[in-house]
Amino acid sequence: MYHSSRFIYRESRPSDIDDLMAMWNDAEIQRNMTAEYPAPKTDAFRETLGQWANSTLLYVVVIDKETGKLVGQTSLRWPGIGATKNRDAELGMMIGREYWGRGVGREVLEWTMSHGFRALGLHRISISVFEGNPKAIALYKKAGFAQEGARSKANWVDGEWEDLILMGMLEEDYFRLEKEKGIVQ
Repeated sequence: MYHSSRFIYRESRPSDIDDLMAMWNDAEIQRNMTAEYPAPKTDAFRETLGQWANSTLLYVVVIDKETGKLVGQTSLRWPGIGATKNRDAELGMMIGREYWGRGVGREVLEWTMSHGFRALGLHRISISVFEGNPKAIALYKKAGFAQEGARSKANWVDGEWEDLILMGMLEEDYFRLEKEKGIVQ
């Protein structure tokens, strides 16, 4: 298990599936997480969650140290051909709605970035985020991610098209920002 100031990061267990399914079935979370048609996730999706946990570079659930409750999940996955060789992982994060606005996303993001660059030796971390999620975009920019491009009108949601914003951070930028903040270890 791994820790940050408020959270434990541990492997996903079968007992976590109900909490993760509840998050995936929250319409607003689903809207920000996937370009799929919005629909309740069925029991078949439980198997998909298990496959993700076993097929990614990093997949951990986030547990509140104080309450023991599952607050979300974070992952790093190889997005495609050449990613392993080039040490380029894509970050995915999901935080339960009841924890929004409490700095949870920031702490989980910082832990995931540190683990990715320090423990896993990544060269870059990429993030894709829908333009309809301005809070996430602001969080990623504040953490040091740079917008590298966009896939125009890549997602149809609520009767409109929205862009998919492509962001990334290189290891040298991460370590430079840490040094500037006085976090260097």
